[in-house]
Amino acid sequence: MAERCIAANVARLRLDRELTQAELARRAGLSRVAVGKIERGEVEPQARTLDALAKALEVPIGKLATPVRRLASVRFRARESGFTPVSRSWPRLRRDSTPTARGDDS
Repeated sequence: MAERCIAANVARLRLDRELTQAELARRAGLSRVAVGKIERGEVEPQARTLDALAKALEVPIGKLATPVRRLASVRFRARESGFTPVSRSWPRLRRDSTPTARGDDS
């Protein structure tokens, strides 16, 4: 069970930091193959390997072994003031309700 938790956390944290397995391996002083085996749960990493991975990912070592709770569902609530786009790349509306690209006020 601990191997799967560590495996999932190493992969999740690596992807959160937009690192490849090779980049993480280089930072931790490991081979890419070793990082892949750890992420797949094929091996149980030694304490010094966990320490190297934690330092490379810039997290406390305990974060690698702590299970992350899966969300069963997610609920969103609409704002009372209306819809607000979350992305700046979304078109905005002119006063005449014609969609335009952001920054195009002509």
